[in-house]
Amino acid sequence: MADYQVLGAKFAEYREFNKLNFVDTLMAGLLQEDVDAHNVAFGKLFKWLTTALATRKADITRRHAQIKRSGEERATRLTEAEARETLKCERLAEEEEKFKGDHKEEIDAFEKWTEEQKQRESQEYGEELDEEEEARMAAGPPPLPNFD
Repeated sequence: MADYQVLGAKFAEYREFNKLNFVDTLMAGLLQEDVDAHNVAFGKLFKWLTTALATRKADITRRHAQIKRSGEERATRLTEAEARETLKCERLAEEEEKFKGDHKEEIDAFEKWTEEQKQRESQEYGEELDEEEEARMAAGPPPLPNFD
């Protein structure tokens, strides 16, 4: 009796007669006063057993409620995380559109330069460029703004 741990999960294999419900059905018709009247030592054992069963059942109920509550809390937190991620993606898309609107001229200049470069490369015989065009093409592409 001194080594019995009432609280906490039990992981050992139990036979049917070791389970709480089986012991509880065996004790269903007995009363503390009747057992005390029969034998005082049995009365003490019976009292300990009824207290241990009640405490054990309360612990099992508490742990099941805690597991259920933890599952519900996890589901709530996952839902909140998904909502935050969706909001983050929406805000990021809005900011990117705003960025593209603010830097439209620079982006268009870069795209125009790359398109002209592709057209020149695709021609078999290049046309002669004036000095201004040649200097612009030699300078390289205009800077492309980067959205972070």
